[in-house]
Amino acid sequence: MSFLVSNIQRFSIHDGPGIRTTIFLKGCGLRCLWCQNPESIRSKPELLFDQKKCLGCRKCIEKCPFNIDNTKGFLSSKEAFEKCNDCFECVKACPTNALTQIGDRITIDDLMAQVSRDRHYYKHSGGGITFSGGEPLLQSKPLKAFLELCQMENIHTLIETAGYVNWKNFEQVLPFVDRWYYDLKTGNTKLHQKIVGVDPELIWDNASKLINAIGLEEAKRKINFRMPVVPGINDTMESLEGLKHLLLKLKIPKLTLLPYHNFGEIKLQKIKPLPKIKQLGIENEKSNLALSKVEKFFKNNGIAISIEQGLFNDQTKNETQTKIKVENRIKKIKNKSLIKHKHHDYTLSTRIEKLKRDYFSLKPGICTERSDNLYRYYKNEENLKKPIIIQRAESIISILTNSTTKIYDDELLVGSWNSKRVGGSIYPEISHIVALLNELFKFDSRKINPLRITKKEKYKLLKQLPFWMKNSFISNFIKRSGTHTVSTLIDALKVERFFINELGGIGHYCPDNKKLITLGTTGIKRQASKLQKKTDDLNRKNFYDSIITVCDGLEKWAGNYSKLAKDLANKLDDNNPRKKELFKISNICDRVPKYPARTFHEALQSILFIQIAFNMESLDNGISPGRLDQILYPYYKSDIQKGILTREQAFELLCSFSIKLSELVPVMDTNTGDIHGGHLAGQVVCIGGVDPEGNDSTNELSMIFLDVMNKLRIRQPNWWARIHPNSPEEFLKKISTNLIDEVHSPALVNDEKAIPILLNKNVTLRDARNYIPLGCVELIPSHQVVGSTDAGMINLVYPLELTLGLKKRGKRKIKNKKKQLYNCKSIDDLVELYAIQLDKLIDDFMIDLTLIERVHSELFPTPLISTFLEGCIESGIDVTQGSTKYVWSGVQGIGAPDVADSLIAIDQVIFKEKYCDLKTLRRALKRNFVGYECLRNKLLNAPKYGNDIPVVDNMLSRIMKLYNDLLNRRINTRNGKLCAGFYSTTIHTVFGTNSHALPNGSLKGTTLSNGLSPAVGNDRLGPTAALNSASNLDVNSAENGLTFNLTLNSNVLYGEQGVNNMQSLIQGYFENGGLQTQINVFDVKQLEDAYENPEKYPHLLVRVSGYTAYFNDLTPKMKREIIDRERKRKL
Repeated sequence: MSFLVSNIQRFSIHDGPGIRTTIFLKGCGLRCLWCQNPESIRSKPELLFDQKKCLGCRKCIEKCPFNIDNTKGFLSSKEAFEKCNDCFECVKACPTNALTQIGDRITIDDLMAQVSRDRHYYKHSGGGITFSGGEPLLQSKPLKAFLELCQMENIHTLIETAGYVNWKNFEQVLPFVDRWYYDLKTGNTKLHQKIVGVDPELIWDNASKLINAIGLEEAKRKINFRMPVVPGINDTMESLEGLKHLLLKLKIPKLTLLPYHNFGEIKLQKIKPLPKIKQLGIENEKSNLALSKVEKFFKNNGIAISIEQGLFNDQTKNETQTKIKVENRIKKIKNKSLIKHKHHDYTLSTRIEKLKRDYFSLKPGICTERSDNLYRYYKNEENLKKPIIIQRAESIISILTNSTTKIYDDELLVGSWNSKRVGGSIYPEISHIVALLNELFKFDSRKINPLRITKKEKYKLLKQLPFWMKNSFISNFIKRSGTHTVSTLIDALKVERFFINELGGIGHYCPDNKKLITLGTTGIKRQASKLQKKTDDLNRKNFYDSIITVCDGLEKWAGNYSKLAKDLANKLDDNNPRKKELFKISNICDRVPKYPARTFHEALQSILFIQIAFNMESLDNGISPGRLDQILYPYYKSDIQKGILTREQAFELLCSFSIKLSELVPVMDTNTGDIHGGHLAGQVVCIGGVDPEGNDSTNELSMIFLDVMNKLRIRQPNWWARIHPNSPEEFLKKISTNLIDEVHSPALVNDEKAIPILLNKNVTLRDARNYIPLGCVELIPSHQVVGSTDAGMINLVYPLELTLGLKKRGKRKIKNKKKQLYNCKSIDDLVELYAIQLDKLIDDFMIDLTLIERVHSELFPTPLISTFLEGCIESGIDVTQGSTKYVWSGVQGIGAPDVADSLIAIDQVIFKEKYCDLKTLRRALKRNFVGYECLRNKLLNAPKYGNDIPVVDNMLSRIMKLYNDLLNRRINTRNGKLCAGFYSTTIHTVFGTNSHALPNGSLKGTTLSNGLSPAVGNDRLGPTAALNSASNLDVNSAENGLTFNLTLNSNVLYGEQGVNNMQSLIQGYFENGGLQTQINVFDVKQLEDAYENPEKYPHLLVRVSGYTAYFNDLTPKMKREIIDRERKRKL
């Protein structure tokens, strides 16, 4: 038994409650003039022709038994119409899908297999299956059998009907339908015959019988009568009066109005002509006016009216969720610490509004103080006689204590990243030599992300440049690598094969902030002194001296702020409220970080000090405060209980903290900015998740952080939330509210997948449960690892280009490469060749990475960061030598979905369909498909990742595993293995620019996929299919983390039902095995306007790739990608 189906639409949120799959069946006895689904009227398969897709290749004519020419318009002549027998040979021949078959026979079992793929989303949202058409009741026999299956599977069912069938068709399915949408076109008999083509008596009689069969009270709940409002057609007074009387007679005086849209008219142009049905040409303005008129009429006549907007009342939600048996693996526990906060609403205080306004008013700048202080320190020859680690400790303290000390108006938390307030510092000893050489005199005038810098500051840096050319990381790297330097620099500048981030330093740490606020620097110095006395090793003694030095320096630096606050306070009148605040700031800075924090305010100030200091020592990227809701909660709870802190004050302090973190804007040259676009800083604050014992750790502070995200809406921190089956309902709901409110935060990670990934890396269970996402998305056990989690990025498409002979490798070629390619008989043969090229590419990467790591270890230790990472003080060894409890390096693979899509396309088009051979494919790719348009379209129409197609998802898992396995064979200089990550910041745009045309159908220079997100426009079946593809992947190969971008239109998710559907997407995805997602909800039209008129949207936030950025800070290519993520998706 089978259905004749015209379409299956997933993530259908306007055809019933919750997230649904709508199945459109073919066949309808009505001929409504305005028909929205004309392709579903005929009760047989038919042709659909999209002239926009037609290349004019005439292959359809060659295959047609009657040589019908459709290329100028579908069956435009009467002769062609009469000749066509719907054999669909033209469809098989069409390479572009310009010709398609509408109407497929699908068995009940196959249909159930398809719709069951989204059952996780039905379950959590109270959604299910909707049958529409056409008229679904015309296929009542298979419908009955399918609905019985749905009942057995606890899947909610809904039927949309026009009622024009025999009553026995209703009787067959009646026991198995949970909800009815019953369309009434008009209440006037003559008008009904004119505009619908049939007498309405059967429809009205069936409506009465349906109510009687269900029972009136139950029918009021189960039946929604609906009326499509078509201006000038059925909105006359006679029509409305008749419908009013009908509803009153049926004793269900309520009606849902369906706004008219012209989608059906577009479809009419693509199918065989239908008698009577034509284009009406009704404008949206007329539709809105008619809708208002009809609504007013019915309301004035006692008919309850709702307008279809995808919103459903709580009764409907409760009805469907009662039917569905929700089987949570872990019983929900009511989190008492959230109850008080549940309905608390915060607003930004006048103080925070001003601080935010001040922050936004300042253009980011470049501060030279760090470079100046460092230059003075290293120019002193006496300093150069000291051990390197002592030099590093003293130099960082010189940077901090000699920097400008300033407290800005209204600040409660103090400490400056630089003298410009908003901006970044120069790191001439590590990463900024190239930037200074390239753009010293262009920083303030470049088009994208200009950075203010004075002429005096430019010449000061220019004067220092010769010294750093001889004494920087780059100069020392050149000395050690010799002639290989040329190759390394070419790769760094060309950005075609790979890019090594460690050229700029390691970065990417999460310090032990709990240790800081528990012991203070005084307690840490005692620990270091005690261990120093136990060792005779000179290197270890020097290491402990460096620890004591940096702790002393931190105390002195904080003391500068304490003194300044006191001086400022003494200048104010006693009646000035700011005086008391400044004295409090002075006392706090005198206390922390020297001693353990006693209050919430002290703890937050101590963490801010250390956050700034870390970024001054090493690369200012990826230094993450960590799980602050866990670290700060004991102080928050204690202060609340003592009555010395209110929730509003805590909210204000956290807003202040966020603004301070946003004041950091890393300095990058244009090339690096293209790779890490949007002023990437990656300061992760993570909330929620389980504690080390495996219990839910969400608390009231977690909820306040969500309010900070929503109300403040600025670039930093990089907000994350950990989700698990026992996450509180109110926590999930608040996250979902943030997301549909277009906050774009937090990004989300699934504890049930993340923790096992860390266990596979030999992390203990307690440590794994205390993980955080780092920088962008990297998974680490907090404060226990030198992960170098963003060591570099490898272009996975590049070895595919080598395999296909599109690029030359250089000296180390595979013999007879083309011959091997042309001898491939299967996709397995091709993957084997790809693996060889990928392995050799990783070899080249490792040569450079090893040299870079050795220079860092020998000449650029980081004693301050070592102070706050577990294992360093205990061992007496600096972090750059791998002294932490866990050690590894993360190397991102870029373009994995593009590789998988390409291999699947080759498998289908070349190996299975034998459309052409590999030689022809290679020629087409070399020529960017010019002259090979038909082949390109065949490749484009091959299955693509992002559509819940197992064969494609399995291929991507295979590529991921291959890459991770090859990395795992390598060991870094710190004796840690390499592991794979799959996120791209914005380098995928750069790699794409340098790529050839690919077998997935993309043209030369096309942006590659972002992380493990589908390539732009490839997720054609909506978000649930895309999420399922991501959850189908073997994420154990993503040992270093991944990004999966989900982009939704704000016109789709809104209101209470929007929150419910968003929450259900999240829960369904994670329950189905997804690891990570970051969700953008926005209005595409607004983004298009922001692209054309950036001055109108100076602070528009978007999610990029594991982090948030201002839209205006991105490159034009990255802006276009974010817009196209939604615009090109076919929902």
